[in-house]
Amino acid sequence: MKTIHRLMTGGAAACALVLFATPMLAQKGVAVSLGRLSNGAIVRFVKSPSGDWGIDVAGQGAPHLSQPQPARFEVYSGGAGPVGDSDIKTLSAGYKTVTQSADGVTATAEVPSGNGAAFHVVDRWRVKGNVLSLHRHVAVTGSGAGGFDSAIMLNTAPEVAWGDLKFMMPSKLYADATYDGATSPGGPLHYAEKFLSMRETVLPAPMIAANFKGGDSVTVLDTNPKGDTTTAEATAPTNTAMVDAGFAFGALGARQTDTGVAIGFWLPGTIKDFEPPVRSAAPAVSPGAAPAQLTVNGQMAPLKVNDKPAWRRRYNPIQAGFTQDYDLAVRFGQHETFPDTTRNAWRFAWNSLKPAVHRTDIDYVRRASIDVLSSQVRTVDGRTGIPYLQDARTGDFRNRSDAKRAAMGFCAKNIEVADEFLKEADRDPGSARSKKLRQQGLDIIATFIRLLPMSPPQGDGFDIFTGQIIPASWSIGQQALLPINTDMRDLTLAYEREKKKGISHPEWLAWIKSYADWELTQQHKDGAFPRAWKPGTSEVFSDSPSATYAPIVLLVPLARVTGDRRYMDAALRAGENVWKNYGLEGNYQGGAIDASSSQLLTDKEGGMAALDAFMALYETTHDKKWLTRALSAADYTESWIWIWNVPLPGHAADPHQRWRNGPMVGLQGITANGAGIETGGDEYLDWAVSLYARAYKYSGDPHYLEVTKILLHNTKAKMATPKDSFDFVGPGWEQEGWNSDPGKWLSWPGANHINGIMTLEEFDPALFKKIAGGTN
Repeated sequence: MKTIHRLMTGGAAACALVLFATPMLAQKGVAVSLGRLSNGAIVRFVKSPSGDWGIDVAGQGAPHLSQPQPARFEVYSGGAGPVGDSDIKTLSAGYKTVTQSADGVTATAEVPSGNGAAFHVVDRWRVKGNVLSLHRHVAVTGSGAGGFDSAIMLNTAPEVAWGDLKFMMPSKLYADATYDGATSPGGPLHYAEKFLSMRETVLPAPMIAANFKGGDSVTVLDTNPKGDTTTAEATAPTNTAMVDAGFAFGALGARQTDTGVAIGFWLPGTIKDFEPPVRSAAPAVSPGAAPAQLTVNGQMAPLKVNDKPAWRRRYNPIQAGFTQDYDLAVRFGQHETFPDTTRNAWRFAWNSLKPAVHRTDIDYVRRASIDVLSSQVRTVDGRTGIPYLQDARTGDFRNRSDAKRAAMGFCAKNIEVADEFLKEADRDPGSARSKKLRQQGLDIIATFIRLLPMSPPQGDGFDIFTGQIIPASWSIGQQALLPINTDMRDLTLAYEREKKKGISHPEWLAWIKSYADWELTQQHKDGAFPRAWKPGTSEVFSDSPSATYAPIVLLVPLARVTGDRRYMDAALRAGENVWKNYGLEGNYQGGAIDASSSQLLTDKEGGMAALDAFMALYETTHDKKWLTRALSAADYTESWIWIWNVPLPGHAADPHQRWRNGPMVGLQGITANGAGIETGGDEYLDWAVSLYARAYKYSGDPHYLEVTKILLHNTKAKMATPKDSFDFVGPGWEQEGWNSDPGKWLSWPGANHINGIMTLEEFDPALFKKIAGGTN
């Protein structure tokens, strides 16, 4: 049981003692005051005419939250498999006793299960500052068939409707469900049902926050998450019921009721689910189609959404002596926009869960990552590049149409890697390793300039063996805005750095400008850029402005290098558009362009790209509004980082996929369309190490330094080392994601590791030395 500290101090405790000289006196009144929150609301226990007690939070204009029957149970009486309505019943009761002491209130209830057993509830409530905390203990007496869960749900006032609230559940929902994926836990189908239910194991922090119209907010956090489950449960299908004493994972959510909106937590984590999309048997290319699509053998196959809801019911046994214990904290915020709620609720979770830094040998990571990438450089008939897709377990190409493709940006990053080779070569000029790296970098850049016309772009990649310009399998029919811009930015910075050394590359600048000048012709009057074009043309494939952050990071340094004001003007207009359309709403999309190539999705990488763009504008203009915007994007983006360790099912280390074992803090969700780290997660955000260091240095906020440390160290946890190769080819190798497509190797993990390390060292060598070397 987690230790509960005394939270009522000073005048509040004295007041409690004056009002209620002995615990027994509390039973004679109609209300017991627990204390006053910092928003002015008073937390009280209110006695009903029937003699039961409920909890009530109200006053000073704060949102009214209440629960007349805090002891809520769902009892399941059926067997394993599909569940009928008659198998489920909900039991609710008020407290029978409310006992006050100097450090809070202890309330008890007894709820008969209906089959010869009973649930005994002991709730200990505390107030401190803007937080109401609860420790719940449930003990079962007697035994009965089936299983149960227990819940604490707080209800808003009846006049509050679903649409009056903006919900934040990290990595799954940021107010607007439109781009979260139809069947995702925070997607439009759930939102339309006015019912959210998510297992805490799918959330980077086990929490739900709700922002009210007036600027108040409420956040419910499991402060002591366990996440335990079994291997059988983890693989069981939807529309089944399971009962097990080992289920210690909770769920959080909200639902519209007849008396307002209920927000809370329950254990174990039963959820309402939607069956995943069904893949069409007949692949069909359908550029720009509205439905979600999936690539099959290089073709876009439509996905048919099954919008029939089903339950994934999980219970603990109704067994004499069985107990539940959990700890919750409810934070009450004031005067917050929705992005403010995201920031403040997330930091509340961070400060409560205290994610630990798992230190890594950063110098080793840099060298090993560079050497693995260098080992994969291929030169065929004068063409040099790093092919796209291999198997980390064998080193062989994967059987996919784009596996032998060398490409720019996003997951391929050939020019970014070439720039990293040049930087690494400068560390030890004259050595054989440095000479090799420099030549590889120069050859990669020269090949891309020779093969890929950029006005308009013919493509962003080519087959290393044939020289043919080919798309990624997920981008057939379109040329996305993002990948070319990011690699062109790296080439611009490389051009600038080389020129300072007295080395001129006019062909680099000419190629960059040919693309940038064409790109300027595509910008709309409102500053937005289209998301994608048909390759080799100026015909727009997708006019969504969601990737407007991408050109900014190229145009800002290009304006500096060339002195051409057009580039900076375009970047500023683009920045204003990104802030107006996405920053003010605190919701970014489309950075993970493979996932968003046909169905635009809310994601982490869109936030990272916006942070990158806003920070570039701030460092050039020194206008504080761009720093404010960069920090807002940083707050959104970091909420995708796992800050608690979700255990493997059964706490059993996976002998077949050993890279799954070990700490999870620092891994990140990818898009909102998914079940969480259990089925997909990666380390892409380690690219942004120096962006968070900049946020720390420019704002003076030490929280961003803590994020910097996590991103610098923890994101390297799944890379093979001499100590454990994870059955990969060797040290420095790793697969792309946490739990998807075992062995899938792309160049981006190594490139991102290197970028985070090198750009932090360039930005602030002293800070880099301090946090990379193991000191605080």
